[in-house]
Amino acid sequence: MISGAAVNGPLAFAEVSVYAPDGRLLGQTTTGADGHYHLTVHAPPPYRVAVQGGVLDEVPYAAALHADCDSGVDCNVTPFTTTIARLVDEHGFNVGDAHALLSNKLSVDEDPFVSALVDGEPQPEFDLDQVREFIDGGERLDAWVAGIVDWVRDDSSDSEPPLGIAGTVAVTANASSGGSI
Repeated sequence: MISGAAVNGPLAFAEVSVYAPDGRLLGQTTTGADGHYHLTVHAPPPYRVAVQGGVLDEVPYAAALHADCDSGVDCNVTPFTTTIARLVDEHGFNVGDAHALLSNKLSVDEDPFVSALVDGEPQPEFDLDQVREFIDGGERLDAWVAGIVDWVRDDSSDSEPPLGIAGTVAVTANASSGGSI
């Protein structure tokens, strides 16, 4: 059994395809109105999950999302996991290293798309509304993922974070007697 959610906001009625590492299709299903899916497959993990189509905020979704999952539980498919899949496919990372690199660079502990859905609150380091607006119902998902991949792979300390990513600034304050901050 494999289950999870398709999230850029709940992605309803999207086609979910689950693949074995060798590319063999293991099964297909459709997400429910809440973006969740469940599928019985007859092969052990890992899996590559692809989600296409569907409806986001009553508008057809125009992009494909991907995720590499080491278990069948909580295999969520989001723009965050799509970025990890791009790092794996195009830049030779393994899934764990790609996830760690992305999480560290974004200063997030969990997938911000999923945590906002589960917790109801976005992470402060990640402007989910701004990112979702830029992705525009999937129309510019590829541009956002490419920008994140380029930024994550840039080792320079002066690179500008992409849209939706809060930059960090160190502030030092000194107050003298009678002063204020």
